[in-house]
Amino acid sequence: MLRRCTLLSLVLVIASGCCFGGTGLPGSAPPAPTPPVGTTPTTAVAPVAPGATISLAPGFMPDPQVSTGAAGGPVAANTMSPDCRGHIPAQPSLIINATAAFANLRIVASSSADTTLVVQRADGTFLCNDDSEGLNPIVQGAFGPGQHRVWVGTWSPTGAGAAYTLGVTELASVTAASLGAAGGAAAGGGTPVAGETRTGNLGPGDAQLQSGEYRDTYEFAWTAGQRVQIDCTGDFDNYLILRRPSGTQVDNDDTNGTNAQIIETLTETGTYTVVVTTYAPGQTGSYTLTIR
Repeated sequence: MLRRCTLLSLVLVIASGCCFGGTGLPGSAPPAPTPPVGTTPTTAVAPVAPGATISLAPGFMPDPQVSTGAAGGPVAANTMSPDCRGHIPAQPSLIINATAAFANLRIVASSSADTTLVVQRADGTFLCNDDSEGLNPIVQGAFGPGQHRVWVGTWSPTGAGAAYTLGVTELASVTAASLGAAGGAAAGGGTPVAGETRTGNLGPGDAQLQSGEYRDTYEFAWTAGQRVQIDCTGDFDNYLILRRPSGTQVDNDDTNGTNAQIIETLTETGTYTVVVTTYAPGQTGSYTLTIR
């Protein structure tokens, strides 16, 4: 009788495990739930490497997907499509592998330089933009399944190498300002350089760029990790160039009206060259250069 009761109890335990979602064995854990298709954990992740391929489906997380890199390159964007502007790298800055169709996907670039975007959708059509939010471009639209290629360019060929942050998002709240300039400049990253103010005049007798614009040149010894903001104000359409110790440079025109501004967290230690010049040859005038 005791043996029969024991067997009956074991049958009831196994039956209850079967009927109520267990594995059928006492004390075993239930299987882990399967996450919904197209989602990933919402924990923080490192930025995507430039040139990488990311696979996304509607509802992806985290949103935005962020990558950083250097904008610009040797290819004229209008050779890709007549509506595209600027100069882009030979290889895509990012490839988006859409595993399902997006009704509206936004691609937002943020940089201290004047950047452009070229996007080739999987069907071969192009979406291009320049200056949607200040000097920052935004592309948005419907994207079908497949691989979509993204290039981050610069308006001027001399701006190649400028740092950028790129965000891929389904959210209207994501902007260039919210992404922040690459390297944390918009978020205030890095120790500010020592403040300085210089004044000058551009006109006949000054040195000139190869293209004919008058220029003044200033040199500063700065350290990697410092944050610099360079502002130029004047009575003419001024233009700023920041040349790094390695020879790469970032330039800017018309951030504030006809006044130029560059904000950058420095990635190199050495002598930086700041060039104050004009938008077009023959322009003259006085200016104030503020470094902070």
